[in-house]
Amino acid sequence: MTETDQWSDQWSDQGQHPTEPLPRSDDGESHSYLEELQQIGQYKIESFLQCGGMNFLYLGTDLKTDQPVAIKILLPKFASRKDIMERFLREAEILSIADHPNIVKMYCHGPWEHGYYIAMEFITGGSLRQYLLENPLSLKRALEMILEISYAICHLHTHGIIHRDLKLENILVTEDGNIKVIDFGIAQLLADVKEEERSVFLHRTIGTPIYMSPEQRENPENVSYPSDIYSLGIIAYELVLGRFSHGHVHLSLMPKGLQKILSKALQHNPNERYQDIVDFIGDLSEYLNSEALQKDRRVGDQTSELFDNLQKTKKILFNRDIPKWPLLNIGLATTEGSVNSSRYGDFLQFSEDSFVILFGESIALDSEAIISSSAIRGMARALLKTKSSLKEFVSELNKLLLEDPGSAPYALCSLSISPNQKSLSFISCGYGYLWRIPKGGEILEPLSNSNFHLKVSGAEFNESVFSLKEGDQLLLYCGIYSPDIEAILMHGAIEYSGLPPQQKAEGMMRRLRLVTTKFSQNDLKAKTSRPGFSVLCIQLENDF
Repeated sequence: MTETDQWSDQWSDQGQHPTEPLPRSDDGESHSYLEELQQIGQYKIESFLQCGGMNFLYLGTDLKTDQPVAIKILLPKFASRKDIMERFLREAEILSIADHPNIVKMYCHGPWEHGYYIAMEFITGGSLRQYLLENPLSLKRALEMILEISYAICHLHTHGIIHRDLKLENILVTEDGNIKVIDFGIAQLLADVKEEERSVFLHRTIGTPIYMSPEQRENPENVSYPSDIYSLGIIAYELVLGRFSHGHVHLSLMPKGLQKILSKALQHNPNERYQDIVDFIGDLSEYLNSEALQKDRRVGDQTSELFDNLQKTKKILFNRDIPKWPLLNIGLATTEGSVNSSRYGDFLQFSEDSFVILFGESIALDSEAIISSSAIRGMARALLKTKSSLKEFVSELNKLLLEDPGSAPYALCSLSISPNQKSLSFISCGYGYLWRIPKGGEILEPLSNSNFHLKVSGAEFNESVFSLKEGDQLLLYCGIYSPDIEAILMHGAIEYSGLPPQQKAEGMMRRLRLVTTKFSQNDLKAKTSRPGFSVLCIQLENDF
């Protein structure tokens, strides 16, 4: 394949972030659904997520399991269109066949009063397009992501399925950094293409031109496994390049050891391309584990690899392993936040009969935030062995930060619970909101207090001490705060009152995500520096 501009900028991709709401349809149909739709089958509709050309996507809750689901419904105005209906049902059939960790999972599908629906796994994360915009990728990390996508495509091809619309928007990256291939609306079962559909495809280009193979753009009917491999080659090119191609491919910009692999994947003639995705995976894996990769490492790779290590450090700083403390049932739900934020979370034992929960976030951004959170983690774990009260502990933390000229101001909340003494202590240093829900009650009683953030000279920290009774519940929220968020927490205390703490925390988190997503979409700064947030629910056992 020669180095060339493959097609003009008029085909520049204008895809939307898949988790962002798209513009509503002009006929007002979207508005009607948003206001009136409450339940489909066993799924309660929580909110509207996205409007596509022929379908709506909703966030729902499975009433049997209380787990979040994504629900796609076909617009009623298309229910009478045989070709569109068959395509929608084919997507459900393909999802029912596919069962792979890198492919979105389908739970069920079927008819409802206004047409058909598909209930799928709800993915927490964003599109690969958005990920590429926000994250620097090392060559090694880019290749690892390409392989994950390849494994998903290999699974599809093994079952006779051609995706036909592989692009950055149809690949999600979860909060844990894993790949999920989505959107099988125009996928095709190779052995089951009806003759009447062939005539339709002959007159319509279905897919995204930038990522389409030449044969698919020239004749939509003429697709095969190498067509998906071509699309994957464009995706690989963009990930390694670190930016969008906009329809221009220059293989000389690729690492030398990768040029031959991508050249074969992007051949204009499908017969000269990889015929089997397994061969592509084999060549890519061999390159990933070769000495050639080290020679091809770019100048910026050291920075990108440092970024990868910082992201791993962030995961260590926020402890998600909930301890099994006597008489306390704890549930935690949390979000990562943007790459610029770095939060600290820990569950520590203060004394034989006292347990401490710490949540915090540096006021600084970027790498300085990770350094601050790392320092707080080390100081906190050391101080808990020497201090007898929460107030002494926080005061000493503040002193240590003041003595360190390189440290940044830090927002922290500290919660200590003593089962035998039936009491709790709470100190909020510019971070965290705490409520108690009395046994059998549905009203949140605020237990919060207000203090300066840490690293304030001469600061005196107010400590709130409360008595506890068996059956009491505690709700701790850490993150951005607004009237909308407060209303969600208040409503959640009632709606999820009968659920175990973990399910309660997850239920509130689902609702909070919608508010914070809108917050980020309306605030340009928030899109690139959005903070994470956490919900902690604690149930005091009856023999407390």
